[in-house]
Amino acid sequence: NDSFQKGLKISDRFSPGYCDWDVAEQHKLFSLLPRGFCGITLSASALMWPAKSVSGVIGIGKNLSQKGYQCHWCTDKDCFIGKINRTKKDEKK
Repeated sequence: NDSFQKGLKISDRFSPGYCDWDVAEQHKLFSLLPRGFCGITLSASALMWPAKSVSGVIGIGKNLSQKGYQCHWCTDKDCFIGKINRTKKDEKK
């Protein structure tokens, strides 16, 4: 609420594993938090426990907007979802 009243906006969440952000970078993100933060632990292979936990970063500032989770700006050519979307796009041509 404080941020909203100050005219600040938030960006979309961006998480390790999205686009070109290697999931192993999860360790760097977790190093910024107290050990066992929110009861979530991280394995040596960057797997979070409990399963289905989500981490990421969110920008806060005056000139931000949320664009939604769209694949058109992602550069990861090996992404499974991106491959499906590109195939559908090619089929429409």
